Amino acid sequence: MSSTPSTQIPFRRVAVVLAGGGAFGAYEAGALKALEKAGIEPAMLAGVSSGAINAVVWLAHEFRSDVIVQAWREIRPATIGLRWTTIGLRAAGSLLLAFGLLQAALALLGSSSLLVSRGLGDTGFPGPEIVPGILDAVAWAIIATIGALMATLSRSAENWLSTWEGPRHTAGLSRWLGWGLLALLVVHLTTWGLDVTWPRSFSASVLVAGALVYLMVLPGPAADRARAMVFRLIPEARGSGLWGPGTRRKLMIRLVGAEAMHRLIGGDTLLVITALALDDGRITHFVSGPAPGEGFRQKIERGLGRVVEVERPMEVVDAAVASSAIPILFEPVRIRGTDYVDAGQFSNQPLAAALAAEADAVVVVLLVPPSALGRRTRGDDLVSLGSRLVEIANWRSLQLELAGLPKGWTEGGPGAPRRAVLVAPTAALPGGLLGFDPALAEQMIALGEEDTLRALREAGWIESAAQVRP
Repeated sequence: MSSTPSTQIPFRRVAVVLAGGGAFGAYEAGALKALEKAGIEPAMLAGVSSGAINAVVWLAHEFRSDVIVQAWREIRPATIGLRWTTIGLRAAGSLLLAFGLLQAALALLGSSSLLVSRGLGDTGFPGPEIVPGILDAVAWAIIATIGALMATLSRSAENWLSTWEGPRHTAGLSRWLGWGLLALLVVHLTTWGLDVTWPRSFSASVLVAGALVYLMVLPGPAADRARAMVFRLIPEARGSGLWGPGTRRKLMIRLVGAEAMHRLIGGDTLLVITALALDDGRITHFVSGPAPGEGFRQKIERGLGRVVEVERPMEVVDAAVASSAIPILFEPVRIRGTDYVDAGQFSNQPLAAALAAEADAVVVVLLVPPSALGRRTRGDDLVSLGSRLVEIANWRSLQLELAGLPKGWTEGGPGAPRRAVLVAPTAALPGGLLGFDPALAEQMIALGEEDTLRALREAGWIESAAQVRP
């Protein structure tokens, strides 16, 4: 179904507000595609988390949605830095260090073949049965050393992996790992059957551990379950997040493009990116474009917020990376000496910022159905409880911000378009907050476009037409 802009829209300062929601941000890509079709170019653009990333890229490409839509069709967990490789390196490194030292000690001290009375025999020299034990001890000592290096260098390797890892490389890695395990199995069974001297306990342990790693790197539901199990068992306490910001920063730079960086500052559209400051707990709005004015700053500060005017394109990129730094999952991002994280739990749709900037109409794109809070489900783990708390916090902040809309904004009549357009899915979106999957993204893009066009028509902003703009 095609749509054209309605000639009856009297608004001059339209704001587009994009909520946060992780992988659900693909829905917003469809919404932006619909806004582009309708010819709506906002005077103000605000976003949180994934909404902030979408806002920055949309602005950089002059409100054309093709780059965003294509990006969401390709995004996988590793694309934004949710890389099991690095967390696996830390976990495996720590386990190998402890297990390797333990096995080396047991090989040297706990094996009966290493007893002096049996090892020296009548000749005063070690007998042949001591050799496998020594080989095991040496092998496990090497493994412990490798484990220490893996745990120490995993964070440094993250940025390197962000430029190397991709679907094709992941498939190649799993293929080479599978062939390596098969070769080791052949060697292990051959030396066992021929009674050849070989560190058998070591190679058997490597086979078991390698098989688990192989299962985790394979695509599919079995690997997803294995990764979820390992994730629950890993006591990751080092650092202030499981993953760093480097991958998301590189993704933003690539999506914006070097030739479009200058559009992030000094343009005609006021860009607002929202994040949470960890020093004083204030909701911080990073702004670029036209000066918002002192009235904007005063209104934000009365609501326990803060305004930071960015001066360089890379500061806009860093603000979007900070806004998408989901606590615990991602490390905070430091900007001008202050650490920032995702503000979604406190202000998941910065509608108040749009009103403070004196917008006379607003399009708010939500990523959960307005009635989702009423469908209570009993969670049996911490992840379910955490998701439920985020859902409640988002619902509460939305209701408070909607209550702050000027009277009559959600009402319309014949020839009088509504000033507030709420775009939301009619049912829960497929997947989950971290369910970055191209197939699911394709579904959400289509839903976002369809729901946005319907909401714009119902609000009187556009009308169906047989003839459309090219």
